[in-house]
Amino acid sequence: MLLNLAIEFAKSTGELIGRNLIITDENGIVIGSDDPSRLSTLHEASLEVIETGQAKSHDEVMAGRMIGVKPGITLPIELSGKVIGTLGIPGNPEEVTVWGGLVKRQLEIFLREKAYMQSLFLRERTLQSLIQEVAEFDFEKDNPFLLQRRVSELGFNLETPHLVMLVDLYHFGETTDKIKRQASGSMMEEAEIRIQSVKIQVLSTIKDVFSNPRDISMFLGEDKFIILNNLKSTIEERMALEGARRRCSELQENLDQQGIRVCIGMSDIARDISQLGQAFKDAQSALRIGKNLSKSPGLFWIGDFMTEDYLISTERKTRKRFLETNLAALEKHRDRGDLFETIRCWCESGFRLTEATRCLKVHKNTLLYRLEKIRRITGIEPKDFRHFLPLYLAVVTSCIED
Repeated sequence: MLLNLAIEFAKSTGELIGRNLIITDENGIVIGSDDPSRLSTLHEASLEVIETGQAKSHDEVMAGRMIGVKPGITLPIELSGKVIGTLGIPGNPEEVTVWGGLVKRQLEIFLREKAYMQSLFLRERTLQSLIQEVAEFDFEKDNPFLLQRRVSELGFNLETPHLVMLVDLYHFGETTDKIKRQASGSMMEEAEIRIQSVKIQVLSTIKDVFSNPRDISMFLGEDKFIILNNLKSTIEERMALEGARRRCSELQENLDQQGIRVCIGMSDIARDISQLGQAFKDAQSALRIGKNLSKSPGLFWIGDFMTEDYLISTERKTRKRFLETNLAALEKHRDRGDLFETIRCWCESGFRLTEATRCLKVHKNTLLYRLEKIRRITGIEPKDFRHFLPLYLAVVTSCIED
């Protein structure tokens, strides 16, 4: 880590104080300097400082006796109680000693912050890898012992009940395109920073709402986040789902106030780690189905979409044949979108005119005209449940796939 940051700090801070700083590693080799010729050379004065952990000043006479040393002061760089290198500041020893400690502290603070951020990044990547592994693990075929041990070693307990939620930034591609259009040339880097800051803002809000220390929240891809909501072992399913819905609503309201709209897909309860894989799939299905059917932000629970989930889980070839058999005649018409929506609302309203017109937001005569047109095209009577049902299922499937 020091190697990656040394040149950055030596250059920026050296310019600020008007000195050619050097930074060495734990072997006294220069790894940071504004003077490229000093890189990878030995700074002999650092060896004693690294061994003793004490700062050392050296005048012209002392410096002249050592390899790669100029008059000035050499200070130990400490991180987590260990000397990991040195900081060399050239100049009159009496003069630079006065503020050398300040530069040293600034460097150590800089390194601690970078180490913390790197630690968070590595933890996030490790957690993403673990979650992916759990989601794809086949508990019926493979031995779960190694997976369970890895989960335990990382300090997590996935044997307790969890709800899985996927948070999707609604139309986030449009937001990022807008930010990028407003930027150009050298401003593109700033645009990327703005985009990342939106994601960080969302994750921070998620963690505020799902604040149980045992909850897990993290990034998942470009525009998605995942939440593993830890539940009490004794909680009733109804209460757990109601509590999760309340917090999801709170999350959506908080983000909406920030100008960010989201869709959330929620699974059923996974009672232990062996059920988490299915819970991930359920949350994904709920999100996909809910978004495509509602065409708007919302909270979508898999329990409300079991029929739709069953339809899209069939083999692709079988699904394609089913759609072609039932929708081919309607697909040829320009107003197929209106006809599809009419079929959906007609069935979901229980074949009742008033409810169907309310669902479609059209006049009763418009509904009757569309139903008659569907009858003429398909040969199916609108109140013939047995034969009209496949039309409805095909329309729903088509909407989800679109």
